[in-house]
Amino acid sequence: MRILGFAFCLLISLATTAQDGSNNEAIGYFNEAVGYFKVKDFDNAIVYYGKAIKSRPDYLKAYYNRGNAKLNIKDYAGSIADFDKVIDLDPTFAKAHLYKGYALAKSKKGQAALKAYSDAIMADETLTQAYTNRASIYIKQKEYPRAIGDLNRAIELDDTQAMAFYNRGICYNKEKKYYDAINDYTAALDINPQLTRVYQARGKAFLKIDRHNEAISDFTLAIQEKPTANLYYYRGYARQVTDDKASAARDFDMAIDLDPEHKSALKNKALLSFEMENYEDAVKEYTKLGRLFPDDYGYPMNCGISNLNLKNYKRAVDDFSDVLKIDKTVAIAHYNRANAYSQLDQTSKACDDMREAAKKGYEPAFDYIRSLCGQ
Repeated sequence: MRILGFAFCLLISLATTAQDGSNNEAIGYFNEAVGYFKVKDFDNAIVYYGKAIKSRPDYLKAYYNRGNAKLNIKDYAGSIADFDKVIDLDPTFAKAHLYKGYALAKSKKGQAALKAYSDAIMADETLTQAYTNRASIYIKQKEYPRAIGDLNRAIELDDTQAMAFYNRGICYNKEKKYYDAINDYTAALDINPQLTRVYQARGKAFLKIDRHNEAISDFTLAIQEKPTANLYYYRGYARQVTDDKASAARDFDMAIDLDPEHKSALKNKALLSFEMENYEDAVKEYTKLGRLFPDDYGYPMNCGISNLNLKNYKRAVDDFSDVLKIDKTVAIAHYNRANAYSQLDQTSKACDDMREAAKKGYEPAFDYIRSLCGQ
């Protein structure tokens, strides 16, 4: 079961009118840049912050805000350079470290981002976002206890962060602490009921502790928000376990409609079709599985048995022959093909297969050799 993505929360700080009291030209450019930033014209904001910096090379606020503007246009290298300049001018500027870390993380430089977030925390131990962002790096690195530690601190500082509870739930889930994960997912939903991705995560955690009805409810809520093949598959699985076979089959069909090659849905639907004696569906599903998994003889085997039940004996012969092409040692394939040949009145071929099944040690074959082969 795959992990849902976790979010970096970027809070862009807009500077107000500069109060530095020097270099009126730089201040004028700075204020024009702030105006562009407020209307999300980041390109012009960058130009005018640049003019302010050219007029006054030590203009810390201009570097900081230009770095934020560059983040908004995904110029991560440029934003890192600006935040580095801020840090050169003031090493205690915690948010410069924070957003530098964000830019590094988006540039897939995880270790450097970790250091930047740690520097932000050293500069300001109450900077909640530094803990949550550092935790997100730890999650990517599968350092779940460290991530939990950071998220604990973030929640201590601000217990209204739905994403902090959600991400901690992911960590607990990875640590197989499913009850703790469920509690955190529930807390995230209590804070932000619109965080619908949590329903899938909590539903999967409910599956882990065999609380299938709760899982079904969560997957249903998730499907109402955004139906996906995986959601239908998970709900179908929960319904299959609770022996609601008809509903499970419908869910697997919905999953396959959305993703015709959803292997798990196909496997479970084929099994259900077989158990419910819907052999025509089983043949279609096992045929498709055989194409997806050409080295697995189980699928043509089950397809052949389904065709035997449908009295499609010629097709059954082909299916069992496919089994033997994959693995010629499978004795039961000879036995089943012998039954199909027998129904087609091809006694000689049936006898050859039954003898081969017996030769390979399949005991039920011994009981039929005499009656089938006359000896």
